[in-house]
Amino acid sequence: METPGSTVVLIHGSRHDGWCWHLVQEQLSALGITSVAPDLPFTSMADDLDVVREVVADLPGRVTLVGHSRSGRLLSSLIELAPKVNHLVYLAAFLLEEGEVFPPKRRPTKMTQFQAGGDQLLEFPLARDIFYHDCEEELALAAWKRLRTVPLTSKFQPVTSRAAWRAIPSTYIVCSDDHCIHPDDQRDMSVHAGAVYEISSSHSPFLSRPKELAELIVRSNESATLKHSAPPEPFGS
Repeated sequence: METPGSTVVLIHGSRHDGWCWHLVQEQLSALGITSVAPDLPFTSMADDLDVVREVVADLPGRVTLVGHSRSGRLLSSLIELAPKVNHLVYLAAFLLEEGEVFPPKRRPTKMTQFQAGGDQLLEFPLARDIFYHDCEEELALAAWKRLRTVPLTSKFQPVTSRAAWRAIPSTYIVCSDDHCIHPDDQRDMSVHAGAVYEISSSHSPFLSRPKELAELIVRSNESATLKHSAPPEPFGS
């Protein structure tokens, strides 16, 4: 795939907001790439999908969607946006088949243990461990202060339409030191993607490794395909 003058739409995951992408946006801008990072309302999955649809509709030309964590579910639910959306990037994200709520094995992590207690705000030490353990302290604290709760009924919705990754070229980026979604679960889900990369990072490479992540997003645009044909490729190590 040629690298078009695509706008990159960066979609945050659960608990976060568009601010979490600000360092990646700076790096993309330095590379000549336009990006936007909308805030999702978290009122329902349908409302979040509508926000993404409206953002894409307002943009000229082709669009690359980058979804982090829970927002992989959103990417997979937007098949009707093809061909304007010509690349899906799943960043440590849920890349599931139709009807699935979680990856088949769903290995335990500190996040799955925390979620067993219901939706609640995380204290900073736990949030640091789950999301930001490789981030600078000041940046991790700033991110933690912006965290929100997400109703479980909004968070864990399956894809009910034909999954978009079946029709739109896709890339999966595995975060190999992730304490939120188990890296092996990510590798299992990545078999649906056309290309797979690994980055040595926590669940939040947009804060800990923004330059490498921005470069990888741009690089992945050059070779995005529908069919998985290669083992995971390390990046930035």
